[in-house]
Amino acid sequence: MPDRTLSTVRNAVRALQVLADLGPLRLTALARELGLGKSTAHLLLQTLREDGMVEFDPVTSTYTVG
Repeated sequence: MPDRTLSTVRNAVRALQVLADLGPLRLTALARELGLGKSTAHLLLQTLREDGMVEFDPVTSTYTVG
């Protein structure tokens, strides 16, 4: 059976790993670390926020693992 994966799931895991390793990051910095466009990273983060896996600090405009 071929090795099949979903890139969206892989990107979500990578985002959580980067945030855990580097601490709070702004959207642009996280997108750069992941090699994704800002709009893609934003949608990914919004989904993770809705599921309680990522938190957003409006004062610093940064995301952290939640």
